[in-house]
Amino acid sequence: MASKENIRGAAAGLFFAGVILAGINYLQPTSSDSEQNSETRVNANDITTEEASSFLEEKGFSTIPTEEYELLTEQRDDLTEEINSLTSQLEELEQSQVNEEENNPEETSTEASDSEVIYNSVLSISSGMTTQEISEQLVSLNIIDDAEEFSNAIFDRQLEQRLQIGEFTLDSQMSINEIVEKITSS
Repeated sequence: MASKENIRGAAAGLFFAGVILAGINYLQPTSSDSEQNSETRVNANDITTEEASSFLEEKGFSTIPTEEYELLTEQRDDLTEEINSLTSQLEELEQSQVNEEENNPEETSTEASDSEVIYNSVLSISSGMTTQEISEQLVSLNIIDDAEEFSNAIFDRQLEQRLQIGEFTLDSQMSINEIVEKITSS
């Protein structure tokens, strides 16, 4: 009779052989899988350009001929160069303007003041007009920007009773203090 150790050794050998065969069985494709793979594997020579294009379009891709692609690539490169050139020209122009403004600050401020519109108007103050009415008239004539600031200047100096009746020629370059002095002095 065989000893226990011999039987245990034979059992262990059969167990390991079973494990190896099971692993091979799971890792190898089945015959139906290999048939499917052979159907999907097609020789590149068997596919037409139209079939390939339609397949790619179905998958969301676009196709263009190589010549058109090369032309578009060249155009892109040319446009990139043009953008870079124009960008550097713009930077040079901006830098030259900054340098010019730094070298000639008086000219730039003169140009800015030349573009400012100066309003000349005649302010007519009649008997019984309030300070508020006068300040609103000055705003409507574009002589001042803020009616409240003008009214406050009159009230702060307590000049309400010293407002003169008459016509006064004023312009938008005058300060509020100059306007107050002109319409309160005789």
